[in-house]
Amino acid sequence: MATVEESIAARLRGREFSRLLVGYSGGLDSAVLLHATRVIWPELPLLALHVNHGLQPKSRDWEDHCADVCKKLKVELITCQLQLDAKGNLEATARTARYKFFSDQLEHRGVLLLAHHRNDQAETVLLRLFQGRGLIAMPRERALGSGVLLRPFLKLPREVLEEYAHSHNLSWVEDPSNRDTSLDRNYLRQRVLPEIRERWPAVDMVLSDVATRHRQLDVALGVLTGLDGAGLELPLAALAQHPVAVQVELLRVWLGGLGEHRVTFKALRNFLHQLGSALHRQPRLDLQSGMLRRFRGVLCYVPEWVMPEAEYPLIAPGSVTLPHGELRVLATEKRGFSVNGELRIVFRHGGEQILVRGTHRSVKKVLQNEGVPPWLRGRYPLLVDDDGLAAVGNLLYRDVGLPLRAGERVWRVEWTSH
Repeated sequence: MATVEESIAARLRGREFSRLLVGYSGGLDSAVLLHATRVIWPELPLLALHVNHGLQPKSRDWEDHCADVCKKLKVELITCQLQLDAKGNLEATARTARYKFFSDQLEHRGVLLLAHHRNDQAETVLLRLFQGRGLIAMPRERALGSGVLLRPFLKLPREVLEEYAHSHNLSWVEDPSNRDTSLDRNYLRQRVLPEIRERWPAVDMVLSDVATRHRQLDVALGVLTGLDGAGLELPLAALAQHPVAVQVELLRVWLGGLGEHRVTFKALRNFLHQLGSALHRQPRLDLQSGMLRRFRGVLCYVPEWVMPEAEYPLIAPGSVTLPHGELRVLATEKRGFSVNGELRIVFRHGGEQILVRGTHRSVKKVLQNEGVPPWLRGRYPLLVDDDGLAAVGNLLYRDVGLPLRAGERVWRVEWTSH
């Protein structure tokens, strides 16, 4: 079995990265990861990321403990104080917020190490299986933000980490919430898995191996069916040629490749049933980080987005970066629009019209005819000035009054969405 240091070095060997970060909760597992990483690379600039969830009375003391340890190890510490809504699934909410913080800290080619080990992997596999999500394991490596997340300890049992911690006289904090068996993961950890291990001691390794083989089958299925290159759109005809049971598996693999692992088989079956409804209906499946929608024979994965402001000022020529794209206004000698007064970017509220060839045209109809999906129409940029609506993005421009006034120019729009 590899040692703690060997496991970390093996995951980073031959990899180029701009900076190295370690998720550091203050618990035993992350304490071992931080210490061992610093031992391996004593001169490497290293950053520790600590998330204060604010859920325990001593959470501030834990943050102070992490600061003390990092000071001794000469590691920079970056902390995040979360404000969590107690409604709904608090575990899921905390996890989403935590990974959002991690993602924000990763720069291009940055690497984040997390201390999940083989026991955690067994819990995850069983938890997802009991939730109806299939044999889905935590990946040893995956993209996160502009960098990559690595879990070097997934092949190591927790006992190895405990031995390392004691042999190096490390100090750590114990989270009392880990004993709360009302939480699903803690119930598995405290009540279920200990009894299973007593009967089948190798269960953690077996679950890890089974999940790995299942993941390999998913990869093979994606390659054989072309799902690995489907991107954010999947032709419904590619699904319809298979039985429903196979369609469920194909959707699961496709969504897994997009980072959506929390959807259940039941939810996928229900969504497939909705796809059989009339074409004018708009079936929707909400996911962890986006949603599934149908449009013109294609199943579309729509990532979650940040809502834009009500309006953005714009000076022509010029550009504006929006949460969902980049809009530029450039001078043109051909088809375009003229501006009277201040130019602004706004978004649809309903009923907008634009004057084209002497006729007022509905913006809603313009977007429909141009093939803009319904869920994007409310975010499509509209340009207005003192005379009203001047342009529907780069799709349609208002009539230019001729002859042009002295010094008046004609403009065109470039719109790149993401």
